[in-house]
Order: sequence, then C-alpha cells, then structure tokens
Amino acid sequence: MAPALRVASFDLAAGFLLTEGIVPAPDGTLWVALLGAYRLLRIHPDPQPAFESVELPDSASRPRRLAVDADGVVWYTDYP
Repeated sequence: MAPALRVASFDLAAGFLLTEGIVPAPDGTLWVALLGAYRLLRIHPDPQPAFESVELPDSASRPRRLAVDADGVVWYTDYP
C-alpha cells in the first residue's frame, strides 16, 4: 500500500517567483527550491503530475541549492 500523500496544486507564476534549480530523487520525483516561498516543491510526475509543497522547519529558511542522496534524503542550503 502506498503511503498517504497530501497533494496541493497551485499556480507557480503567482506564488513562487524565485525557483532555484531542480534535482531528481531516486524514486522518480523532482525537487525544486522555492526561495521566495520558504519551502520546497516536490513534483510527482507519474501517473499525472502532482505538486506537493513541503514546509521547512524554520519559517525564515530561504532554500537555494538542493541535493538528494541515494536514500532519498533532501539536503538544502539557505540563501543569506
């Protein structure tokens, strides 16, 4: 059974003007840093594209660069 997933769709042009990079994860999802929104965006491409907004632990975070390791752990750096 697949784990429960909370999916939200939104207009990227309206809410997230400062996207930074895109990185693939081992499970086939894509991750995007949303500098202007203080969160990450996870894109599930199959079977239909779905977007998941992931809130960061620190509301002052400004994620910029991302990396995903072999276990699927997402690492990010903050923009000063």
